[in-house]
Amino acid sequence: MRRAGNFLRGMFDGIFKKSKDVKQAEAEKPKTEWNIPVKSGDSFIQPEAFVRSGQVFVATQAVRARKGLKYVVIGVVVLGIGFAVWQWWNSMASADRTELRIEGPSAVRIGERISFKAIITNKQKKQDLRDVSLTFRADSGTEFTDTKTLALYQKYLGALSPMAQQEEEVRAVFWGKQGEERTIEVVARYRIGENINRFEKSQTIKVVISDPAVQLVVSLPQQVITDQEFRSSVEYRKLTTNDWTGARLELGQPEGFSMVRSDPELKTIGKFVWPWEILEPQENSKVVFDGTIASSEGQAKEFTARFFVTVRNTDVLVSEVTEELSIISNPLALTITVSDDPNYAPLPGSIVTYRINFKNNYDIALKDVVIQADATDSWLELDSLKVQNDGFYSSRDKHIVWNGGTTPQLLVLNPRESGTVAFMVKLKDGYPQNATQQVVVARAIMSAQNKPKDVGTSIQTEATLETKIQGKLIVTPKVVFRDDPQTGFINTGTVPLRINQATQYSMYLTVQAVANPFENISFKTILPANITFDGKIKGDESSMKGFLYNPRTGEMSWLIDRLDAYAAKTIVLQLTAIPSSDQIGKLITIIDDMATTAIDAFTRSSVEVPGKKISSDLPDDDTIDANTGRVTP
Repeated sequence: MRRAGNFLRGMFDGIFKKSKDVKQAEAEKPKTEWNIPVKSGDSFIQPEAFVRSGQVFVATQAVRARKGLKYVVIGVVVLGIGFAVWQWWNSMASADRTELRIEGPSAVRIGERISFKAIITNKQKKQDLRDVSLTFRADSGTEFTDTKTLALYQKYLGALSPMAQQEEEVRAVFWGKQGEERTIEVVARYRIGENINRFEKSQTIKVVISDPAVQLVVSLPQQVITDQEFRSSVEYRKLTTNDWTGARLELGQPEGFSMVRSDPELKTIGKFVWPWEILEPQENSKVVFDGTIASSEGQAKEFTARFFVTVRNTDVLVSEVTEELSIISNPLALTITVSDDPNYAPLPGSIVTYRINFKNNYDIALKDVVIQADATDSWLELDSLKVQNDGFYSSRDKHIVWNGGTTPQLLVLNPRESGTVAFMVKLKDGYPQNATQQVVVARAIMSAQNKPKDVGTSIQTEATLETKIQGKLIVTPKVVFRDDPQTGFINTGTVPLRINQATQYSMYLTVQAVANPFENISFKTILPANITFDGKIKGDESSMKGFLYNPRTGEMSWLIDRLDAYAAKTIVLQLTAIPSSDQIGKLITIIDDMATTAIDAFTRSSVEVPGKKISSDLPDDDTIDANTGRVTP
């Protein structure tokens, strides 16, 4: 009412002030005087008379204006009173005297069913509450026991009489870690009496999870050696007395960790997760797992065990424990060399010597050291095996073993002490059929019986050496007199050779790669003084492209950029021989010594293939022999 009275008082003051200002303005308005006569009928009215007439007109208009203003004032007053009454009525009608309060515990245990009361009280003395409803909204870690799949629970209460109250009980289960807060928002909605507007009051149920749900213990070794298998476990004990559904244990593994096996087995491929459809009260169990870590020494690696329950298809974390282990360097050093050359690439049939070099890098002496060499590779001719340093060969598993019983140095390997054991073996003579890029693999394992107690892996190290088998480049030169014109040339001349007379020959040159591809193949030879190249050549375009001949020096070369394994290239040249008198009765040289070099594209080793000279007796031509190949007068 005070606000309405202030509004009316201000409105009347404004209106009366405006009326007084209008009157004062009319009184101060200057009168208009006219100096020209105004005609009225047949006579003129003098200016004085006109002025008097104008004053009467002005006075009449002022009276009318004041009457109109009076009606306006009355209308505004009536509207103002009505507005004030409406404001007062609305204020009285909307005065909300409704109370909403919550009764229940402030601390709960995980997984237990807890009851809360939402009490709504109508403190209006004369008006009732209508369309009363309560809405309960749970957070992600809370579920209602009556509607577990829904986060929203609603209850319609209807009407509530003046000075009456009504309560609604809600039961919920809370999930989360110890000390975590969970909430349920409670909202009451209603109308007051005949008022069409809806009102609402809200409260929040806040509870804290008081006790741990699961006791997790992660057992890791303090130290492990990279790539060495170690055993760990996660033990859990459920501390509550109720059943859980949809629980699971998850292991967060560090980078470089690989699971080898676990008990119980993993149920999810690609993740380290062990689920349970039902977890019994006070259940106690253990997950044991074996694995390896590939990492640099000196790094710390963390393992985190997490226990989850599922609430409305959402994972809620209820317990979490993190432990770490350290990566240490392997106290044992082991290397393998073959024939004392790190770039050695043997040919089939080679006899190779493997040396196994070992060392104790630890600050303590290692006892009962054992070294095993794997001799199972199919390239090894085990009948030729010769074991050195008092090792012995087991034909049953094809392993060579050195231990303290045969090699006294291995009984106690002192700190920083090193040594070597070795064996010799012949490689098989030929390549497997159509096999390419072959390797022979040698493996050795070294282990010790004793270890520091804080090291979780066995004291063991391995070494592997892959030795690439060199491919073979075959260069085949052939010279004939009688030739097949389809592949070579029609040669003319005399057989036997006659001095100062020309005789033509066909020279076939074939290069073939076996087992490995070859690159930068270069064939070279120098023709003797009485042998010339006629300029005739046959072969595919790519083959002939790399052929060069210098007539001044007689040098002949053939370059091939690359030749794949088991591929071959051939060119055919026509040569002319003109014997001299000092060669009578002798065999002359058609092709002098040859040399071919190349790079094995697999082993990257350089290859040299020598070639012997070819004389006029033509070993590849059946029609020529040592007699018919000699020079005659």
